[in-house]
Amino acid sequence: MGGKWVYVLAFALVASLAGAQDDGPFEDPECDANGSCPIYAGYQCTTDVRERGEIDLDVKDMADAADSFDWGTAKAIFQNGKNSRTSSGGFRTLEGFSTQANEKMSEWPDYQLFRAYYNDNPAYARDYVLDALDASGEFAEAGDFARAETSVKGAQYLCTAMYVIHEMEDSVQDCLASDITDNDGGAKAWDETAAFYVGSIVGDNTFTADDGELQYGLAFNRELQFTGSADVNQAVMSLLNEGKSIVDSESPRNCARLAEIKDEIIDWNKIPLLQGLIRYAFLADENSGGTSGNLDKARGEGNAFARSILPYINGTNPEIGEFIDANFPPVGQAVKDGYQTVVGRLEELYGGEYFRDVTADKVGTLTAADDIGANDDGGLSGGAIAGIVIGVLAGVAILILAALWFMKRRKSKTSYAKEANVGGEAYGANTGGEGYVPPEMP
Repeated sequence: MGGKWVYVLAFALVASLAGAQDDGPFEDPECDANGSCPIYAGYQCTTDVRERGEIDLDVKDMADAADSFDWGTAKAIFQNGKNSRTSSGGFRTLEGFSTQANEKMSEWPDYQLFRAYYNDNPAYARDYVLDALDASGEFAEAGDFARAETSVKGAQYLCTAMYVIHEMEDSVQDCLASDITDNDGGAKAWDETAAFYVGSIVGDNTFTADDGELQYGLAFNRELQFTGSADVNQAVMSLLNEGKSIVDSESPRNCARLAEIKDEIIDWNKIPLLQGLIRYAFLADENSGGTSGNLDKARGEGNAFARSILPYINGTNPEIGEFIDANFPPVGQAVKDGYQTVVGRLEELYGGEYFRDVTADKVGTLTAADDIGANDDGGLSGGAIAGIVIGVLAGVAILILAALWFMKRRKSKTSYAKEANVGGEAYGANTGGEGYVPPEMP
């Protein structure tokens, strides 16, 4: 009986793994009618944007490769894609979010701001990531840990984050043109926003799932690390759902409110970036009292978060922009002016041009004691997750074997006891005498 259950459990495990590989069709134009449209953290799509959401799998695979310093694999995933299909069957790529930006986003104010800050380079995000992966340009002398962090976070918070803004801007334009599904594969751009913000790893598991690899995951982690901070994800998802009600309504739609929602979401998403800058100012400052045991890694993360928000900082106060840039270089000593000074300068921005809705209360206070040695922005690493899975499976196997051994042992002892009591008192009727089998000592 015991052996049978081992086979049953093994079969179930293999079947579940095999089923996980069956992704189904690339897109289902009838998903709304048949109830199969994806859900992202409580946001119910009405067009099939599942493949868009799976761009987070590219980020995860790229991160796993970069964390192992496998630069060739990380670069191949960034440039060629791996998991997220387009409606034509090709792969969507993280690099493409940047290389297509000038064509798709030239009229969007946020992209214009970033492009201008980065020397009018239309593919600034792509170049940042590739320099880190190739150890070229400003990263020619960077350490491996810094290169890993900057390349992946560049893909997350420079490439993908700007594309989230693009989808919102595109949705507003579709609304004004009364053509909500004027997008690749007939998808609604507002649904694409949710897919690229949350991702497939989180899906609809708002409370129990892995926190993911995209902006939703960043906001999730930062709230845990900053005491008293605002719940950015709750605010963003509420706004996305409000925008969804506008997009799905009949004409005339309230496109002016949709544009306001877009701006509010952009502002909310600055908070986790500021928190990331504060967190790594603390970890990269050699005199903060909480200096990271891996300064190379902490400096790389600080640089990546700085680059993801510097255009907004510079647009609000150029002097503070220069200060932040000098304190988070791609190589060398970081936070030369000290953690507390960096936090103070950032707080001067709150309420300014590009931070009008940001307050110290929304940002919260870094919980330094819990911060030291804490995991970074994408939840558990691939290696840690693999270790946990292996440990759990090994534990289950040990329990099964122990149970089988116990059952066999008990059966053997029972048979012996019955044989010893033939013609005598019933087994276990007393605590001594013939036929009594004392329990084994532990």
